[in-house]
Amino acid sequence: MYNSTGLSFIATMKIHGRSVIVESERLLTRSLPSVPTKLHFQFFSGHYMISVVDGEYAGKDIDSPDSGYLQVSDSSNVFDLMSAESRVVTLNDFSEDVQYIYLRTIDWYRVQQEFAGEDAFDDQDVEYNFILAVPRLDKKGNGTYLAMEEGAWRYRRLDAPDTTIYAPIELTIEKRGVAR
Repeated sequence: MYNSTGLSFIATMKIHGRSVIVESERLLTRSLPSVPTKLHFQFFSGHYMISVVDGEYAGKDIDSPDSGYLQVSDSSNVFDLMSAESRVVTLNDFSEDVQYIYLRTIDWYRVQQEFAGEDAFDDQDVEYNFILAVPRLDKKGNGTYLAMEEGAWRYRRLDAPDTTIYAPIELTIEKRGVAR
């Protein structure tokens, strides 16, 4: 297994211009302006493990258990950073400190938001948007999976093409080459 501090970094994330924070153990964006949670991206065997750097959950890993919600945990999921062209990228691919990426789990679950993107907060009763990596519901291969498509949840057959919309993430790198 290859672990490189040189490819690890600390960053914050925004989705549709709203800071990604950890609240009640889940990653989300809020309708009100918020200070983004600093996250550590630890390079590991071609992928990244993500953990919380600051605040109440400092040192906790980010996982997506069966519920699909990205949340803090004592165990970590492994993520790929994806370019707009759906290519796996690492810190070496970033010449600037602000990058636009997508995330997916090592199981190929696309990281998405629960509501419909930029206009999610047009409804004043909407306080926050959860961030998910929705698992396929039937691991036997004959069921369905959930996908956020066109602003609504849709059930798709496993043999149907995955048209889930990635959450567009603005990644702001604050420090490069950081060991955990």
